[in-house]
Amino acid sequence: MVQKYQSPVRVYKHPFELIMAAYERRFPTCPLIPMFVDSDTVNEFRSEDGAIHVIERRCKLDIDAPRLLKKIAGVDYVYFVQKNSLNSRERTLHIEAHNETFSNRVIINEHCCYSVHPENEDWTCFEQSASLDIKSFFGFESTVEKIAMKQYTSNIKKGKEIIEYYLRQLEEEGITFVPRWTPPALAPSSDAAASSCKKQAASSAGVDAEPALKDGLSGEPLSNPSGAPEPVAGPPDDKLDADYIKRYLGDLTPLQESCLIRLRQWLQETHKGKIPKDEHILRFLRARDFNIDKAREVLCQSLTWRKQHQVDYILDSWHAPQVLQDYYAGGWHHHDKDGRPLYVLRLGQMDTKGLVRALGEEALLRYVLSVNEEGLRRCEDNTKVFGRPISSWTCLVDLEGLNMRHLWRPGVKALLRIIEVVEANYPETLGRLLILRAPRVFPVLWTLVSPFIDDNTRRKFLIYAGNDYQGPGGLLDYIDKEIIPDFLSGECMVGVGARWVSLHGGCPCTVGVPARWVSVHGGCPCTVGVPARWVSVHGGCPCLGGVPAWWVSLPGGCPCTVGVGARWVSLHGGGPCTVGVGARWVSVHGGCRCLVGVGARWVSLPGGCRCMVGVPARWVSLHGGCPREPAPGPSKGWRAGRPAQAGLRTPFGLV
Repeated sequence: MVQKYQSPVRVYKHPFELIMAAYERRFPTCPLIPMFVDSDTVNEFRSEDGAIHVIERRCKLDIDAPRLLKKIAGVDYVYFVQKNSLNSRERTLHIEAHNETFSNRVIINEHCCYSVHPENEDWTCFEQSASLDIKSFFGFESTVEKIAMKQYTSNIKKGKEIIEYYLRQLEEEGITFVPRWTPPALAPSSDAAASSCKKQAASSAGVDAEPALKDGLSGEPLSNPSGAPEPVAGPPDDKLDADYIKRYLGDLTPLQESCLIRLRQWLQETHKGKIPKDEHILRFLRARDFNIDKAREVLCQSLTWRKQHQVDYILDSWHAPQVLQDYYAGGWHHHDKDGRPLYVLRLGQMDTKGLVRALGEEALLRYVLSVNEEGLRRCEDNTKVFGRPISSWTCLVDLEGLNMRHLWRPGVKALLRIIEVVEANYPETLGRLLILRAPRVFPVLWTLVSPFIDDNTRRKFLIYAGNDYQGPGGLLDYIDKEIIPDFLSGECMVGVGARWVSLHGGCPCTVGVPARWVSVHGGCPCTVGVPARWVSVHGGCPCLGGVPAWWVSLPGGCPCTVGVGARWVSLHGGGPCTVGVGARWVSVHGGCRCLVGVGARWVSLPGGCRCMVGVPARWVSLHGGCPREPAPGPSKGWRAGRPAQAGLRTPFGLV
């Protein structure tokens, strides 16, 4: 079997000419590569104008192999032939190498390329590819393959370090700049001689002669008389950069990087449709131990499935039924100590039988798919927030209340199908599964579902019975104390899927919390769209726009409660603006600068208000006066006939 390797694009933030000066210092031997014993120049060619330089070397390597194997093979050293073709005009260096020793038994080919970065001409890109084909080796084919790959990957890791080592050496010698090649003035010569020289140079460089002449390969530039370097084509934009891999995908071995690049390249060439993200491709490779053939097969099946079920658009086009929003006891909750998004599921508190009967298996599966898609999105967000790759999430399952009624056959059937679909299409997305307060009936459930779970996934399960999760090696080892939910004896009162939500210490965002009672102690920057019936924000809130709660209390004041659809609003400390508050009862203690268009039935402003133009309330009380008194209307009073401006109703109307 032929082993192949393809490197990512490695970028040196130095000019091409300086990199070439550092590269040449590797010869005839390199102290940073102990196995590289020596090298001899076999053949060398330089074009008349100096733009083309081709050099062929015979390299002597001391392979780190068992002494018995060397004795059987009858060699102490292995020889390779390396051919370097430098084109200073186009600023490229192509390196080709192959083995001379055992060439009839083992075929090793390598190709490397240094070129100018496509977006910054003062940077240099490096790419590398290789192949290994062992036909026969005295019955030690597998051993030789392992030794060869080990030595090769070891040298790959050192490649960038070696160049940077010689760059520092040049800097210590005062060499920080190497001028670019410029064409010299040609001496008078016949056209035939010049043409012969051009063709010889092009042939030695391994390129076709005629196109090379058209591109100005000779000393006399045909299209660039000023001598400035020609625009060059660098690596395509769709190639992976080594720094990008490390930042967003993690530390991969050279062979793992190669598998990712090769599978990605295959998808770009053959797959019709949307190419999955690099993180997603890497998950399938990890799930198949970086076996490209197996990963390719399951990934293609998953891509076909995603297209058939429109999974890529599920977060934008599909909305969970109201029954799920009300009774599904699960939701995202901060992150664990490793930065993974944390999903909390109170399985023992759910009426699974009722959900399956009310919605059916398909709706539940659709909802689980939306949760997984949201998890992928949160992983991307956390990768940016924490500055390190995060490709999986943590799931916390509380089994308190689990009993035999949860083992209803249609419910178990739906659960098994969900596991099957998730295992096939979301591999390596679960970083850790914490199962807490497992009851006596849990072994029965585990016996039913465990055969459908992959072995790699099962190793991520941590199961705690009773209150064992509170001891050493328990929940505190994986989740910060501050975010452990209160139903697990923690300090955080956020009840996932509960009717009562309390956020002590403030919360950056509680958008869409499906609770009936929300209390935010310490203030909250944004509770827009909280569908609670009772909202209390202690410490003030900069924005409560559109809160459809029945009762809103803002002790400490609120800069803006535009569009609060509550029935009862109390602003202790005053609010600069409550424009369009569609409440039935509004009380602003401390005054309010503007209450234009308040669609309330009862408005009380102890402390006064600068402007109450168009307040369509049935009852308005201004303690302290108002700078803009309404013009007297035909009515006998505020309550009986409403003031003139009260006829201007707002779009918010009355709740």
